Amino acid sequence: MREIISLPNAAFDTISAYMNLPLGGKTVTCPYHMNVRKERVGLRVLVGKGDPMEIIQEVKIWSKIKDFDLDKATNSQIREFMIDRSIGIDCSGFVVHVIGYVITKFLKKKLAMVLVYKNNGFLSTLRRMLRPVENIGANTLTSLENCNPITDMSKILPGDFIRSKGKVKNSHHILLITRVIKQDGFIIEVEYVHSSKHYEDENGVKFGRIQITDLSKPLEKQNWLEIKRGKNYSYEGYINNLQDNGIRRLKKLAIPNIVTVG
Repeated sequence: MREIISLPNAAFDTISAYMNLPLGGKTVTCPYHMNVRKERVGLRVLVGKGDPMEIIQEVKIWSKIKDFDLDKATNSQIREFMIDRSIGIDCSGFVVHVIGYVITKFLKKKLAMVLVYKNNGFLSTLRRMLRPVENIGANTLTSLENCNPITDMSKILPGDFIRSKGKVKNSHHILLITRVIKQDGFIIEVEYVHSSKHYEDENGVKFGRIQITDLSKPLEKQNWLEIKRGKNYSYEGYINNLQDNGIRRLKKLAIPNIVTVG
């Protein structure tokens, strides 16, 4: 018997909104952008933390400023225009919007309010209250203060995070598990989504899959399928520091799942 355990439709609605930005009569997948220079700007959309509507609006504003015809441009040209204008979404901003929407909708809570932070001074707390998405990074979201490690492959659930490493020193990457597929009660595949700076012209929001070939072995021993031109950046980031990486589950929140049998 085949069983699919997945995040609620609300999560996929948000993911779809990022992957199908309506621009110039076309649907464009949001590229990756991270505020590596830590610029202080007024709008979160300019630092890789915007929601889909904010991103759409910002692209339209810049297209008018730069006299860029969205209707005549191709999908790849629009994405290049967005990248040139530093418009996109980073890994933690994407996951916070997706999982945060689910938490608010089903659990009636705010993700930022239940997380544990290392710096709880007055100014830091105020910044988190005013700009919650901008102040939740991948390291905080997947830290052991906020998550429990999941080492048993048979216990993986949608809503779990995969904590990984970025190429920049001391940076972290986060992947969100969206579906778990079982056959006769055993997990055979895990689907995840993330916003990646890698994969060349396919950077940004994208899905990936991991075939679970042996439940007795850890995640790095499974078959990671997100490959482009022989490069598997997600897997390479994961094995970059196995002592620090792993599957993590939020301690204070139980993410709702949907089960489909057939």
